[in-house]
Amino acid sequence: MRTYADGQAGDDAGAAEASPRGSTRRRAIAAVARRDNAPENHQVAARLETAGQLPFPHADQGKRHEVRLGVFETGASIAFRSFHIMPGAPPPEGERHTHDYRIDVVAARDKLDERGMVVDLDVLGEVLEGLRSRLEGADLDQIILDVEAVTVEVFARWVHERVSEAMSGSGCDDLSVRVWESPVAFGGYRAAPA
Repeated sequence: MRTYADGQAGDDAGAAEASPRGSTRRRAIAAVARRDNAPENHQVAARLETAGQLPFPHADQGKRHEVRLGVFETGASIAFRSFHIMPGAPPPEGERHTHDYRIDVVAARDKLDERGMVVDLDVLGEVLEGLRSRLEGADLDQIILDVEAVTVEVFARWVHERVSEAMSGSGCDDLSVRVWESPVAFGGYRAAPA
């Protein structure tokens, strides 16, 4: 069953309602909603069990985001050092400074291709190595243009656009990028490939 964050079921809702697998998914999600033993969670859990809805409104105001379970993923990472400036921020962020970045790219699809893969990891690795050679030691403000500041979110979208172009025709349904500027802080961007 395809269920969206706004609580509406997708086109295949009728088939999934009769499916024991869809029912199992709803029960599992309901169990997570109950785990804190709060009354409001029990109300959410009851709604999940009967309607198959997910109680997670998204911040981007009404856009439907599919919650997909049972999806295959393949990914690769690169690490490099680059620098930038955050205009208007106090030092050190407001001055030219470096980050040891790590970029994680994950491709996903519902069914594997004829080779039993999501995407070819060698191809994804080559794309990321090309990005690493372009970004290592670079001033991100000179590469990512037409933005006020190169935040990790902006950087993640820029990477997604480049990887998406290079991987066109790969067959993946979804491409996620996380840009880590420290071991504990990242920004991300996720969308279907172009």
